[in-house]
Amino acid sequence: MTGEYIQSYIDSLSRKGGGIYQLLQNYVYNIEKTLIIPPNVTLSGDYGTMFSAVSSLDNMVLFKNVSSSGIRDIIITTASPMVKIDKAICVYGNCKNIGIKNIKTYRGMIPSAFNIGISVQVDDRNKDNILRPEDITVSFNSIKKCNLACYMDGVGTSTIEYNNFSDSSENINFKHSGMIICRGDNCRILFNFMNNNAGHGLYLSGCKYNMVLGNMITMNNNAGIHVRYFGDPNKPVKDEFNIITSNNCSYNGQDLVVKGNGIHIQEHTSENTITNNICCFNTADGIRLHGVGAEDNVVIGNVAKGNHDGDIISENPNVVENNIVGGKNA
Repeated sequence: MTGEYIQSYIDSLSRKGGGIYQLLQNYVYNIEKTLIIPPNVTLSGDYGTMFSAVSSLDNMVLFKNVSSSGIRDIIITTASPMVKIDKAICVYGNCKNIGIKNIKTYRGMIPSAFNIGISVQVDDRNKDNILRPEDITVSFNSIKKCNLACYMDGVGTSTIEYNNFSDSSENINFKHSGMIICRGDNCRILFNFMNNNAGHGLYLSGCKYNMVLGNMITMNNNAGIHVRYFGDPNKPVKDEFNIITSNNCSYNGQDLVVKGNGIHIQEHTSENTITNNICCFNTADGIRLHGVGAEDNVVIGNVAKGNHDGDIISENPNVVENNIVGGKNA
């Protein structure tokens, strides 16, 4: 069964009011071009359902979701080592109420077949009419061995939970992370695994009012969590009012050249709360706050031990108290 057949069927289902298109068990669907999942349709796999890209196209997207659509319970792969995909799943522009659940990328021993596993991105080409994705739920996915597992830019009021964003590979131009969120507001990043990535575990840039809670972020080449402004340093989009709590950010900085911190709070980041985290045995600092505008943050109730350079380092005016540092309160 080809992608063209599925596209015609789900388009028809959408015109009739929508519903769930149930795919076959243990079946491989060969896809030649992007599948667009239309409004009010959920593409639902079953045990062993697999989509295989059979050709490479420039900037090819395997699945593109529009508002009020969903995709779940599917394995995504490529037909051969020569097939390259820019984005496995793409949400772009003014999309709302989308669910992405239980998706797995599989490549075996193939060099990175996917540039980005899941991409959710704002359309800001027209500065007078910025189209933002909102109410996106990304849950229970296993996106591994991509250049970047999950990229979100300009997302509002969304939930990213119970995912495994690990084992990202090293791109020739940039060491990619488990997850990058730029200009994200009012999102919840909960109980994810972001381990053994070539860059950071989680990178927040220009984000406000987000909750980062209960994540396991270890063994990454650079920082566990890195927080830094977005855009032009002269007109930065700041990181403000985020809560980073109850995460395990240990054993980061596995790169042979560049050390890494457990939690790294850098320029133009203010009034964030870093609390109840475990930041131990990182090759640089457990928690480090430095750079222009990294001030008025609260660092309280964290455990930081056994880090190579220092346990909690704050170079600017921040509130740092009641932490356990090297076995002592500080």
